[in-house]
Amino acid sequence: MQTVPTADTERAAERRPGDMAPEALKRIEAWLSLPRSDRAELLRGRIVYKAMAGIDHGAAGMNIGAQLDRFQGPPNGDGGGWWLSQDVDMFLAGQGLRPDLVGWRVDKNPRLPHKVNIGDKHLGVYVTPPDWVCEVLSGSTKTRDEEDGVKWRAYHEAGVSHYWLVDLSRERILVHRRGDLGYELIEEAGRESTRPLSPFDNLAFQAGRVFLLAGIIKAE
Repeated sequence: MQTVPTADTERAAERRPGDMAPEALKRIEAWLSLPRSDRAELLRGRIVYKAMAGIDHGAAGMNIGAQLDRFQGPPNGDGGGWWLSQDVDMFLAGQGLRPDLVGWRVDKNPRLPHKVNIGDKHLGVYVTPPDWVCEVLSGSTKTRDEEDGVKWRAYHEAGVSHYWLVDLSRERILVHRRGDLGYELIEEAGRESTRPLSPFDNLAFQAGRVFLLAGIIKAE
């Protein structure tokens, strides 16, 4: 993944909803007002809907979260060091995003990130750039997450250091690290992989668990 840097990259990465024009704030409020079941994001100023997630998509996200749970919270003898969550509404680099999984390093954010209120309804959105994002690819999101690039460009501009793409059709976890011009693929884990995946270096991550239902569906 490569992106052409723009003159206002740093400004875009630091943009906050309160600093935006009223028209832009109205679009953000309209997006946040939608039912979460609509599975919508705000990309390039337009509300874009995701298809309903399949059972394999949801299971993949749950299994990633379950394996990373030991890292949740302040550092301790057994793990910790991260604030981890799922399906968080975020406004980063001018885009309204809802990544499947997201994490902030505790050493960079000692306190939990807080929502910023938008509009008269005080709808909340997170603006603190995370350190890790994971997107589970589906047919309706593949171009936005991987090929078209609107989402990963926003993550790159915001300074997200690690970006995972989970490709259910190929049964691969693609681990990207932020570079100067874009994200660089540093690891690719198939279903037989049981090794650590950056940035979670102290866990033998079992990729097979992520693709369990995807494999069963393909076999039927």
